[in-house]
Order: sequence, then structure tokens, then C-alpha cells
Amino acid sequence: MPSSPVVANNSHSAPALPLVTSIPLPLPEYIVRLARTRLDREIVLILDDTGRPSDARISSLTWRHVLTHVHRRAGFILKATGRAPRKLGEEAVNVGLLARSDYSYFVTLMAMIMLRWTVLLISPRNSPEAIKSLMQSVGGVYLIVDAESSALAASVASNSFETVHAPKDDHVADQLTSQSELAEWDNFLGYATDLNLAEEARRPVVHLHTSGSTGTCILELFPIFSLMGYVDKGHPKKIPWTHEFTVTLSHVMRKDRPEAVDTIVYTPLPLYHATGHTLSIITLLGTGGVYTFVNTRHPISVSLVLRQLSLFGPKLQDVDLVLAPSIIEDLIGGETKDQGLQALRTVHMVLFCGAPLKKDIGDFLVKSGVCLMAGYGMTETGLLARMSPSVDRDPLDWDYYCFLDDYNVKLDPVDEAGLLHSLLVMPGTITPCVLNQGDPIAFKTGDLWLHHPDPTKAHLWKHAGRADDVVRHLSVLCPRTNRFPDTLLRISPHITHTAIFGSGRFMNGAILEPSAPLVPYTTKTVSAYLDVVWPHIFDHVNPILPQHSRLVRSLVLVAKPDKAMLLTDKGTVKVKLTLAMYEEEIEQAYQAMEDGEGLELGMPQSGFLPGDVNALRRFLRAAMANVLHHAVGDEDDLFDAGLDSLLAIRVRSSIVSAIRRSGRSAHVSRNVVYSYPTISSLVHFLQTALASDSEAGHSEDIHIQIERTIAEFTANLPYHQSPSTSSMTLDSGAVYAVTGTTGSLGSFYISLLLREPDVHKVYLLNRSSKSATVEQRQKDSFLDKGLDYGVVDQAIANGRAVYLEIDLSRKDLGLSQKAYKQLRSEVTHIVHNAWLLNFNLILPSFKTHVAGVRNIIDLSLSSPRPAPPHVTFISSVAAAGRYPGPNSVPEAPISSSHICLEQGYAHSKYVAEKILEEAVKQRSDFRATIIRTGQLSGAEETGAWARSENMPILFQSCLQLGIVPEDLPPVRWLPVNVAAEILNKEVSFSSAATFEGSRIQFYSLDNGLSAPWSLIAHALVTSRPENLRLVTMEQWLDQVMANPDTPAAKLLEFFKDLHGGDIIQGLDVTRARQVAGDIVDYEIRTDLVTKYVNYATA
Repeated sequence: MPSSPVVANNSHSAPALPLVTSIPLPLPEYIVRLARTRLDREIVLILDDTGRPSDARISSLTWRHVLTHVHRRAGFILKATGRAPRKLGEEAVNVGLLARSDYSYFVTLMAMIMLRWTVLLISPRNSPEAIKSLMQSVGGVYLIVDAESSALAASVASNSFETVHAPKDDHVADQLTSQSELAEWDNFLGYATDLNLAEEARRPVVHLHTSGSTGTCILELFPIFSLMGYVDKGHPKKIPWTHEFTVTLSHVMRKDRPEAVDTIVYTPLPLYHATGHTLSIITLLGTGGVYTFVNTRHPISVSLVLRQLSLFGPKLQDVDLVLAPSIIEDLIGGETKDQGLQALRTVHMVLFCGAPLKKDIGDFLVKSGVCLMAGYGMTETGLLARMSPSVDRDPLDWDYYCFLDDYNVKLDPVDEAGLLHSLLVMPGTITPCVLNQGDPIAFKTGDLWLHHPDPTKAHLWKHAGRADDVVRHLSVLCPRTNRFPDTLLRISPHITHTAIFGSGRFMNGAILEPSAPLVPYTTKTVSAYLDVVWPHIFDHVNPILPQHSRLVRSLVLVAKPDKAMLLTDKGTVKVKLTLAMYEEEIEQAYQAMEDGEGLELGMPQSGFLPGDVNALRRFLRAAMANVLHHAVGDEDDLFDAGLDSLLAIRVRSSIVSAIRRSGRSAHVSRNVVYSYPTISSLVHFLQTALASDSEAGHSEDIHIQIERTIAEFTANLPYHQSPSTSSMTLDSGAVYAVTGTTGSLGSFYISLLLREPDVHKVYLLNRSSKSATVEQRQKDSFLDKGLDYGVVDQAIANGRAVYLEIDLSRKDLGLSQKAYKQLRSEVTHIVHNAWLLNFNLILPSFKTHVAGVRNIIDLSLSSPRPAPPHVTFISSVAAAGRYPGPNSVPEAPISSSHICLEQGYAHSKYVAEKILEEAVKQRSDFRATIIRTGQLSGAEETGAWARSENMPILFQSCLQLGIVPEDLPPVRWLPVNVAAEILNKEVSFSSAATFEGSRIQFYSLDNGLSAPWSLIAHALVTSRPENLRLVTMEQWLDQVMANPDTPAAKLLEFFKDLHGGDIIQGLDVTRARQVAGDIVDYEIRTDLVTKYVNYATA
């Protein structure tokens, strides 16, 4: 790196004052007029840290440089698109920008703004579906991408917009354009009246977007969570920023921060999020500072920040540093403490945003001389809080905000005590981009606020979370999800100090120190104290917390007078030492919860009688409503209603409590709610448990249940009625009916089928969905996997493919009489691929799927064709997962249900196989093939592998935790596109076979070759520039349990079994190899694993 880095030195140039105009100006006019007076003022730094750390460097650019680069990029875009610049008054040209955040990104953005186009800033963290939704929402005609976003862009290709690839320029090495060429901006902008300019200023210049996680247009301005890997739910929403809003916001920040002239802004946060966009714009157009564009491929880390800050040399004292709280905390922790603290002391200001900073950390920083500020804003409003160190505020009030007076803000109490307030943002000097309330006209946020307790500081407010249960935690790379309840608990005047516990547990608890000591400290006084504070916890704490952090009474402890909480000299709790002191009490609390004690649910003092069904039903309804916060029907599946593994623990505790209160001592299985997933079935369970002291939760022997289910669905099979030759007209070619075509295997399979010349027609059978039509889901699936949907489109147009929405649980498949009759009369091959993938549920939860197998058999046997359609069923290795012996699972019938894995999914697949076998035995003209799949993996081309499956979840969790398990068994992954080719050959061969024994055939869909886990682990470790760390699987599981937000937490039992359970035998592929050839022997390579990791974590 250069010994004396080149940074902005503006002592010779004009002062950086914002441009004052008599009318609102569009950004192109504003920028040209602003730049013309200070062309040689240095305004941009490029921090290039893309190679070796020792090669990192900083270069500076002036307005002349920037306008030159923008001019060249605008020319390239016009040539690539064949368009002319948009003129004032013309229809909007909406474009999307999808690229890596660096100076080149900014140049491309500014070029399109100068062309008077409206730009949608797209985060690469979005899914392909979200990107398409955003492009559709703005009517985008072009998607501008760079080389690194090409693969993602290919997966969202659409006929509705054109993809344009931006060039990679070395802007630092560029030669300056002459003054006359710069004047071309004036020629381009041309003459415009004030009216024209004012009208243009009110039009959108950019569209930012929300994360999609709230379902409404409410998102904090600083979405660090998406940046760090937070997985959003739902499609994001566009938020338009007009020219006028952008310019006005720049003026507002100039007024707020007059001292910021020549200050250097450094942040590693990306430009496609509102944080980076806002800071870059207000710095260049408002405050008159110098903005640092960071060009790096390294993930944000302490070492990266310290390395890059060192490049500023003596200019570090002029730097405004903007970071996520987790990075700030890590900067002064561990080995980097001294270096990190020195850097934070040296910079002009440290601004944190996106999540709370720990109180003790913030206090330590300001007492150490760090100028610490908290940033707050929203995409809908821009910045809302002052960011100037000159704010009238005690440094120790660093966690309080002073709102800008350019908005009219209104804070209304939301609780009877008047502690928490909601925030309304009403128009003032500046108007919010979104107005969602009419009386008064305002943007109503979802945030909650606390007033400063000192009446002399009435202008200060503290952020206290959100009212809609969407809580923003710290970076998932440094999870601290058990810290947030502290702030909410201490709102109560009855609570002085708190310590949150629960690390490594699935539920959090709290130790509370009363504001007045409990004298005497007895069980009775503790209970009375909890009665006082519980309404606050129930009404004002739990509704704001995520489900896993909500408190139950049995896990709320009260500090003892002889065990006072240990405090630092700053008055904050020494959490680790305090929790260690209360270790015994904490263990007792968790055991009490395990035993169902201390729950806040009411029940009869003497418990329940076995025959009191109504009382049991009322109790369970109340328990579910308490856990889920909404009522559930007695026959509704609890997991469909929102129950998850964490909440199931609380339901089990309620059940244990009811049994114990009733004087019974029955043992309750930990999986009781999975075994009885409705209120009605739990009522029956409780009746049985209360009637005797035998072990509860031990349902009917599963193997008896399996045999009974097989018998139920093979009773009264219909006979096939062969028609007379004269009454049946045979169509030429095969007609396939395939279920589950919108999934991975289904998509690749029908893509192959539709290319087969002897396939006359394909029926695409899929369940209905409220979120999207079957056509849209199929199209999305094809695009996601890099398949050509045009093949399906063309087949639909010429009648060669037909979409049908079905309900497999119904005898007529949920079709109209006409549609069912046509399907029955035409189909020659049925491939049943659709099945629920859930390893937690028990066999009864798969009953509708098992019924679907019988209904498909009935469809086949009711065919008017000479021979019933051949049925192929896609089974699973799970159905034979406990196959004994050293050899692979043969391609043959399974002899016993004891060979299944102990899970409902495996049992259901076994039952389906046996139903088909029995149908072949009972009906001599019925033919079927059973194909057992192993571990099908993602597509070769794109790496597309359903992110909800166990291995992608493991990938996601490894990157979030920064560690990779090193001791898992070998894998036999088979890419789904290869699997589809094998499946196609197996179905074609088996359905045409006429040899003896061909009426029921078995094949495998598995990889004949295995790959050592070390290959997978190495690819994971090296998938990021800053390598991950190898640990044992046991250590990895400990970290998953300690971080319940980790995706793997939802599949913890599966991963425990993967580590400590029996190794599942592979599938023999002898017959598959005979039919499909050597493609069954697929070599897994590191580059494929890397594709899988990149897709899973995109």
C-alpha cells in the first residue's frame, strides 16, 4: 500500500455548500449546476481492497472525474439499449440495477439518472422470484447487471425486460475528458422551463425496496440483517424516492451537519441498500463531504475494517465511520481491543445503525472518548434522527435520538402506563415517500419508543423495538438474540436490573432484580412480585419479542437478597458472573418447566377427570391460543396453524402440568405434539393418560398402525373393465400424468418428457396454492433451475401439455367430472412424484398423501383403455433406511416395516409401496414401478437446491456460524437433472417391459459413487474469501443450540441423528445402471459443491 495515501485535500477549492435554487430541480440539473462551480473539488475516494491485503490502496477523484465516468457510462448504456436519453415530459423509462457495490455501481446509477431514467436498486440478496416481482412492480424494461451478477440475472430472465451487461472499467486509470466534452451535459440537458423542471422533480428518480419480511411497507433504513444473511420472507415492496425528496433530504442533512464539510464518510455497507444510497447521496449533494466507495470481495469483519481504516493515515481523524453494532462490539473485544479502541477514538465520529448496541459497550466507548452516534431512519422517510455531534445531549445518552425538526413527528402512548409510544411521521419541510394514514396525514411506523426519564431532556427518545413482532437482531454472524428483552423488561418501574439466560437452550429466561428488595424473601412474596410484573411482561415484552425469546413464568427468577446481581463500576450487570452464581436456580427452573410447573395457564385446582372432555378441550384451546396468539380449530393441524418445534415444548409443558395437577405421574413423550397434532387428538391423549398411570405418549404400536393403514387403503379395489375393441379409439403416442411437476425433480422430468417425440401429451398435476397459480409456480421453478420454460409454453399452446390443479385426497382428485373423465380416458402413464417432505410428522399426518396413492390406483383401474395406465411411484431410501447388513438396499420389495426409519415420512412411503404391491397382487392387469430416491441434490448448471432441504440449511447455518462440521459420513448426492434423465429411462423401460415379473418392478434413483465429507467440508470452508473454521459435529450442534435463529435449529433432531444415529445404507443401483447406463455413477466435484453453497446462501 502507498506510504502516504492520496485522500481528499480541498483547501484550495470552493466551499461545499448545497446549491440553493428558487424551484425544485431534478437531479440531473442539480448535479450539473452544483459540479460546474467546483469541477476540481475532490469528492470521492475509491478504496480498492480486492486483492491481497498488502495491495489495498486509496485513490481520490474530483467532480470532473466523476462526470467524465458518468458521461462515458451513459454513452455505453445508450448504445447497448438503442435508446435515446429521455426528455422532460416523456413517459418514464424504468430500469433495474443488479450489481456488486463499488464505485462502478455508483457510476452506472448516476449515468441512468442523468439519462432521466428511473432506477430500481436491487439487492443481490433477493431471490430470483423477488427480483422478478420487483421488476414487474416498476414495469422495468432493462435490467443492468455486472459480470458478478450474470448468473443471478440469467435465472430471472424474462420476455418483459432486456438484460444489459455493464462493462468493467478501471476508473482510476482513466484520462480526464476535456472541458468541452464536459459541456456536453449542458447540451444534453438543454433548455427547460421552470414548470417543466418542477414537474420532473416530483417524479421518482429511484426505487428502493423493503426486505419483504413484514408484509407491509415498513422497514428500517439500515437493513443490516439482509446484508449479513438474514433470510427474508415474502416479496419486497418498492419505495419511490422523487428528485425533490432526494434534493430536499440533502439540504436537511446539510443544515443538521454544517461541520461535515470535507469530512470523509467510510462504511462497508452496500449502495443497493438504503443506508449506502442515502449516505452517498447526502454526502456528495448535501453535507459537502467526501464519500468512500469500498471495492472489496471480502466479507465485513473486524480485520477488514481495521485494515481499511489504516489506509487513511493522518486523515483518519476526518473520517465518519458507519458500522453495524456487532462489528463495533467485536472491534473492542478479544485481541483487537486496543487497536480497535484506538481507531474508534481517532475517527471524527462513529455512527451505528440497524440494531441496538449493547449498553455497557456504548457507555465504555463514550467514557473512553469516542464520539458515538446512533443512526435511525426508514426507507419510507429517509433519515429521521439528527446525526450531528453538536446535538444537545449528554454523551452518556448516546442511545437516545433527537428527531429532525424538518419532519413533524408525533409520539402517542400505546399502553395505559404511557411508557411506550408509537411514531407518526407527518409532512414538514420534507414529506415522507409513503403516507399510510389519512387522519392525520402521515406515515405510521411500526416502531415503539421510550421518552427520556429526565424531564429536562424531553427532546430525547430511545428506540424500544417494534409493535409487529418483527424484531431486528444483531448481525447473524454475531448472534445475541437473548439480549433484547433486557431493554423491554427494564421499562417497568418494578425492575432495576435483569440478566437473560438461555444460551444453548431453546427457550430464554430472565433473572429480575426488584426495585425494592423483597422482605422477607419467600415463595409467597416472590409469587406476589411476579404477579405485579407479569402484566408488563405479558402485554409489553412478549408481544414484541420473537417466539423463541418470549418468557414463560416458570423461567422468570427473582434475585435473592443474599445473591445480589454483580455489577460493573458502570452500574451494568456482569451477566456471565451473575448467571454462573445462579446456575443451580436456572437448572431447577428448566426442570420445573420440563415438569409442567409454574405455567401461567389457569386450570382447576384439583386438575381434570378423564371423562371431563369439555374441560380438557377448553384447557387445550386456551393453551394453544396462549402459545400461538390466535385460536385454532379442534381438527386443525397445529403445525399448519403456526406451531413449531420451540412452541411445541411449551405445549408439552402445559400437558405435563395438567397431568400432574390431576394427580397422575405418567411420562409424556417429548414428541407428544407431533404424535397428536390436533386439539382433538390431544384431548384423546389426555383422557388416556388420566385414566391410568401407564406411560403416556406411547401411541398404538406403529407397526400395527402401518399394517392397519395398508389394509384400509387396499380394501375394495375396483376391477378394470376392458372395453370392446370397437368401443375404444386409441390415440397414437403416450399420455403422461405427472404429479408434483413444480418441484425440482418434476420440473426436470417434464422438461425431458416434452422433448420426447413419442410423448403425445403430458398432464401437469399439482395442488392449488393461494400464493400463485400453478402456471406461475411452474414457470418460476423452470427459471430458478435454468430450464427453458418456452418448451412448456409451446406445449400448452398446442395442447400437448395441460395444467390441472388437483386434490389427491379426493377420489376424483378434486377435478370436475368432465376433466376427470378426459384424464381417465387419455392417460397411459402415471408418475406419482408429489409428497410432503417433513421429518417431524407422524404417519397419521400423511394420511391425505397415502389416500392419494389409492386414488391414483383407482384412476388407473377405472381407465376405459384396454390396459390400465402404468403407475410409477417415487419412493424414498427412508422407507428402507434401517436396512441391515453390509450390502446396499436391493431394488426389490421391503420385507418389514421395521426396516423403515423411525419417522412418519418413512412410514408413509413404506405404506405407499405396500399399497401398490397389494394392488398388483389383487388385480392381475395392474402394473406398477417403485423407484426409491437417495439424496437428490441441486441442479448442475445453477446449483438450484431447495433452500428448505436439510443440506442447504446446513450450508446456510455454517456460513452464519462461521464453522463447518468435519466428521459427517460420506454423501451420495445425485444432481436432480441427472436424476431426471435416469428416471425418464427407468419409467420408459419399466412401463414397456413384458418379461415375467415385470408387473411390479423396483429401481433406485441414487448415485453409484460416494464422496467423502472432507470434500464437502473443504468446499464449504473455502467458499468465502475469509475461510470458515472446521469443528467437530458435536461442537457445531452446540453452536446451533446456542443460536436458535440459525436455520439448522428447526432440524436439530435430524442433524443429531445424522451425527449420532445409524448410517443409512445406500441404494443398490444394479438395475438402474442396466437401464440408464453409466450416468448413475456421478462424480461429485468441488466446483459443484461451491455452486450449491452459493445458491443456498444467496
